[in-house]
Amino acid sequence: MEMKGLFQKYRLNLLTGCLLLVFGICGCEQEVLIDQKTETTDHTDAICIVTRVSSDIGAGEAKASDKENAIRSLRLFVFSSDGKTMLLNKYFLTSDAAGEIPSNTFTYFVKTADDEFKISELLKKQNIIICLVANELKSMDGTLTYEQVRDARLDFSSIYDSNGMLDISLAGQGNASNKGYIPMYAETKSLSTDEWNAGQGKIINMSLIRSVAKVVLQITKGTLSGNDWDNNVEVTFKEASVVRIPQYGFMGLGALPYEGSQISTTTSPFDSYVVSKSSSLPSSKQLVFYVPEFIMSQSNNQQYSYLQITADYHTDTEDLKTTYKIPLGNGVQQLYNNSGKQINDLSQSELSLTRNTQYNVNATVSSIGTLAIFQIELNVTGWTKTEEISGSVNTPVLNVTSKDIPMSVETVRVFFWTNQEEVFIEEEGIAYDGSKFNVNNLFDNLAGQGVSNFHLFKSQESSYYPYNGYMDIKFVSSDTYNNNNKYTLILNAGGLKRTVVIESNPVVAQIIFNANGGSGSTNPCEVRYSQLEGMAILGKEITVHSVDIPVFISPSGMVFSGKWTYTSSGAEVPDDGNGNLTVTLHGSTTYLSALWIDK
Repeated sequence: MEMKGLFQKYRLNLLTGCLLLVFGICGCEQEVLIDQKTETTDHTDAICIVTRVSSDIGAGEAKASDKENAIRSLRLFVFSSDGKTMLLNKYFLTSDAAGEIPSNTFTYFVKTADDEFKISELLKKQNIIICLVANELKSMDGTLTYEQVRDARLDFSSIYDSNGMLDISLAGQGNASNKGYIPMYAETKSLSTDEWNAGQGKIINMSLIRSVAKVVLQITKGTLSGNDWDNNVEVTFKEASVVRIPQYGFMGLGALPYEGSQISTTTSPFDSYVVSKSSSLPSSKQLVFYVPEFIMSQSNNQQYSYLQITADYHTDTEDLKTTYKIPLGNGVQQLYNNSGKQINDLSQSELSLTRNTQYNVNATVSSIGTLAIFQIELNVTGWTKTEEISGSVNTPVLNVTSKDIPMSVETVRVFFWTNQEEVFIEEEGIAYDGSKFNVNNLFDNLAGQGVSNFHLFKSQESSYYPYNGYMDIKFVSSDTYNNNNKYTLILNAGGLKRTVVIESNPVVAQIIFNANGGSGSTNPCEVRYSQLEGMAILGKEITVHSVDIPVFISPSGMVFSGKWTYTSSGAEVPDDGNGNLTVTLHGSTTYLSALWIDK
């Protein structure tokens, strides 16, 4: 992404977070030294790095206290030009910055009255690469390579909610004091020793780029006419979230693809925004989400992110709950500009979410088609650019309440809505290994026309409006629930197609082993649907075999007692004497702690 700006001698006026590398001494107090030779007898030189928070269009100069621009910490890396040798790794809390440049030293960390941060260090002259990290989520102490810094994972998922679904959080794992701050990153090209000429005051521009994307959603009342809005119809918009996003991202700019299961953001409320013929409020409040960039791998094609909006639908005779979904990505505006393209026509790059990009979505409630269809205006823009792409939708639609369906109960009902005729599940599905299979051999009466588990609402069943029907998904054989596989079904409505992915035997809970003062790596012990044996998660007893229990290094002066306790209560976990545990699940996540005793 190209960033343009006007640079003063020691101040940045940029539309994005930027850095200056000044090879020499920075600041008014030291200007007398600019024309002096600063190279010392041991061939070291002073390098001064200047960084400033960004300014958004129309917002004036952004201050360090602004949520999107706030810099709480900075970490400076200097590497050899091949990236293999780390020459400097230094961490700065911006709260520790001095108010002015000190005299008689080349090493300092200063915050100016203009919200600039200046870092000056003495370094041996050689060919180098410089990286700067702002608001790191996990501590990056220690000796690292350039590649390790660029490829450092940003873990965003932090907790399981009451429904067992992961919520996203900008969680400072390993560096919790940075929780809630947006991570940012910048790097230089390889700088040669020729660029260390302090006498020339060489200035190098680096763009400090946010490592997340921004999604802004607003609901607007359109022109309400026609039969859709008779009988005192009201639609009350409740909340929204961004669904199917990565659990982690990467610090650097290498566009590394994401591979792994996806999660959702926490929901944000509209504060009950009501749309009806008599409602007066033209628009809802804006909801803002910050999400990891989603550069999809080849295996994740079409696994795009989308906005999920929940609402209550009310008339004189009925009260219903409904869900709306709006796909997100760098090219999804093609779905709304009368191009005729459908979601399956878009490429992986068009369905990707990229860092430092803002996705503005205005969904207008109107009388085009049915209430299940919004007029969508969407523009995708650099976080600080003004390029706009917009349009409205009056095209064929086919949506389902969920495209990823974990079989965590025997039968899962999935609703769909469409403005097309002849809706059915195609008889040929795609198995987990890419092979084709007959859907009705695996799923009970689901594919084709007139089958019992695929139901299209008739006019007298309008109480289910705005859905057009539902499908009850159930395996023919109970053995299939025990297989850890995924199956893709194809929903067809007048030639418009949507895929639905069914996961057999999904993970429904996890058991976390806490080292309790010891050390060593661990992975959660997963609990799958088949292990519940038809029982609820809470209170279910699960056997964890000794081979699945991590082994930790004991704290100094202690040994493992062979026992585990429940972290929440301290109660001992029963075992069979051979190291196998009988764990009573406390919910979607159960925490156990190792019990150490003195030697």
